Amino acid sequence: VSTSDYGHSANMHRIMQAQAFQHGRSEEDMFISKVLEINPRHPFMIKLLESIPDEDDEDSTVDTKSIDAAWMIHDTAMLNSGFQIDDVKSYSKRMTRSLQSVMEIDSLELADEIDPPEEDDEPEAFDADSMPEGMNMQDFDMGNINMDDFNMDMDTEDI
Repeated sequence: VSTSDYGHSANMHRIMQAQAFQHGRSEEDMFISKVLEINPRHPFMIKLLESIPDEDDEDSTVDTKSIDAAWMIHDTAMLNSGFQIDDVKSYSKRMTRSLQSVMEIDSLELADEIDPPEEDDEPEAFDADSMPEGMNMQDFDMGNINMDDFNMDMDTEDI
């Protein structure tokens, strides 16, 4: 998706939208012309064209998957160009249908509620003696710490 030669870029459109809403102008005042460039040799376009029925067959209709695919191509092009998607609810519905199809999910009904196992009210007491060798200061990397630098002489009256 691109803009006309003298049109605003996607970023400029976003800036103008923010300023228009601050000044009380409507979005229609800033309408910009966007151009959807289609590459007919792209595999997505070839597959999409194959999914559309012939003009001679009046009874046939385009299936929902093909319509969703066309809209997803449009939405992806808009997002890649820096534009926003206008109808977010429809986009969300299309993406949900697409995910449902890809993940082969028949129904979007929620599964039964999961009952987590009950936990004890009181946590287990920590037993330091049960540790393999207890705590050993040599196991800790003390780096360049010199223990003599610390004043370890404490008087019980200071506590």
